[in-house]
Amino acid sequence: MKLGALVLGALVCTLPLVAIAQESDAEGCTDSPLIQRMPGSAIHSCEHKEFDSVQMPVGKNADGDPIQKDIEGEKWYWDMGNR
Repeated sequence: MKLGALVLGALVCTLPLVAIAQESDAEGCTDSPLIQRMPGSAIHSCEHKEFDSVQMPVGKNADGDPIQKDIEGEKWYWDMGNR
């Protein structure tokens, strides 16, 4: 019985430390509606643009060089990690 009370007391004392150690998300950033976040991770930065253009590799030519294509539209970016 004493061992159970000791273990319970230790858990109660360490719970606030776990809450303090969790990193908070960057200001104004929310989760992606398409990709689920890894447990324990935080959003370090994010960006949303109504319209942007990026070059994406879509294959390789006969010489083995990458073929690039311009992709345009709405762009969302999240930098997530657990530190």
